[in-house]
Amino acid sequence: EGHPTIAYATGDGQYLVAGPVLNRQGQDAAHADMIKLGLIPKPATAATLAEKAAHADSFVLGSQGPEITAFVDPNCIYCHKFYEQAQPLIAAGKLRVRYVVVAFLKPSSAGKAAAILGASDPAAAMAANEKGFDEATEEGCIAPAQHPDQATLAAVENNTKLLSDSGEVATPTLIYCNAQHQAVLAHGLDSSSLADFVQHIGSLENGACQ
Repeated sequence: EGHPTIAYATGDGQYLVAGPVLNRQGQDAAHADMIKLGLIPKPATAATLAEKAAHADSFVLGSQGPEITAFVDPNCIYCHKFYEQAQPLIAAGKLRVRYVVVAFLKPSSAGKAAAILGASDPAAAMAANEKGFDEATEEGCIAPAQHPDQATLAAVENNTKLLSDSGEVATPTLIYCNAQHQAVLAHGLDSSSLADFVQHIGSLENGACQ
């Protein structure tokens, strides 16, 4: 498709293995080798992404507790689940979430992201999207913006580009500070409780660990 890639030859020369190649740790060795060969850029550090996200077109839900950054697509069901888990913690003053809205999952994602970021109250627009989220079809509820302005379109594009700089376009992608005050990037959610998670993290303040 016009993009550089790599493949691996088997020892007997009979096969080429293309696509993700996982090592014993479950890491994509092909992706790592493409970075080493200069075929794709080296991912930005979590600290760099956190700082850029703080100055991107984003919004923060919550007024107390540690702040984390979340890259979300309006049609992402795992982002929806994260939103639902985070809301009680936000309401209780135990968590703040900086939402960076991106668009890549579905054709309607860009319009829905523009509808959220272009709204007079992005937080309310996000709440409407999540309240009516259709889990069966994995579709956010908000109607795509019909005629978004260029600034809003640029914001969606820039946010999505920032996510791609992390090395993987996946949502939700979270950036948080660990107990050692180091920025950490995580693609997706693990099985641990979000309530337990927030008890062991620091806070991102203006994109830097405090």
